[in-house]
Amino acid sequence: MISFPPIPPAASRAAKAHPGDQTGIKTAGATMAVILPIYKAAGHIDEVVDRVVAFAETAPNYSFYFVNDGSPDATGAQLQAAVTRCAHPRVHELDLTANRGKGGAVAYGFAHAAPEAQYLAFLDGDLPYAFTDLDTLYAALAHADIAIGSRRHENQIHGAPRRRHLIGRLFNIGVRLGFGFSYQDTQAGLKAFRREAARRIFGLMTTTGFSFDVEVLFLARRQGWRVVEEPVHLQPGHAFETRPLRLVRIALRMAWDVVRIRSNALLGRYDPR
Repeated sequence: MISFPPIPPAASRAAKAHPGDQTGIKTAGATMAVILPIYKAAGHIDEVVDRVVAFAETAPNYSFYFVNDGSPDATGAQLQAAVTRCAHPRVHELDLTANRGKGGAVAYGFAHAAPEAQYLAFLDGDLPYAFTDLDTLYAALAHADIAIGSRRHENQIHGAPRRRHLIGRLFNIGVRLGFGFSYQDTQAGLKAFRREAARRIFGLMTTTGFSFDVEVLFLARRQGWRVVEEPVHLQPGHAFETRPLRLVRIALRMAWDVVRIRSNALLGRYDPR
């Protein structure tokens, strides 16, 4: 199971301002905390942070937490510098010293988000979706416990290269058959949760890589949370991973994770303690 250690004293610019608060960062007024996992993004950080800050200026319901997932390049230093430069009270950065994978970074962010946030969400750190999609998921949580983004409407996945699209479709079909899911898209990097649902699900999570979404949805169904699927919109010109070998490696790791999730369930590792 994933554990959430206390936030290190130097891990976050905002945390330094509140050394006595080990449960999260104080962000007055925001009701949804959005986690943005970042890995090896040196050279693009300033643009991403500026876009998030510009949106935050118009959206007081949201706070944002960049999580540097143990990047071996200059991502951490550049992220800290950009967040410090902007000095926005609802934009923060957390730094993991070791790489945990996307799921691990999201879990870490959830564990250290402001305690007053009623809702928790994650958005891929390269901002592939429109910020207005956050509003869609936010509204959906009025009648659901979890809202997940779907790119399978009006062919919204069309911007992806053909091989990536094919691998994604095959993985989605395999997951739907293996778990009996009805979701059209399990892997979109935009999902939102009521805080209690996130706490209970991520407290049992064992998968930290790209396929952690599958485990999240499996645990959500197992625990009886209501999940709704909402359309999200890929940003025009978004850059996708296209290297064939890299895509195959990711697909194989995800397939193995799916087998492991099923094994965990059969072995009772998700049962209440």
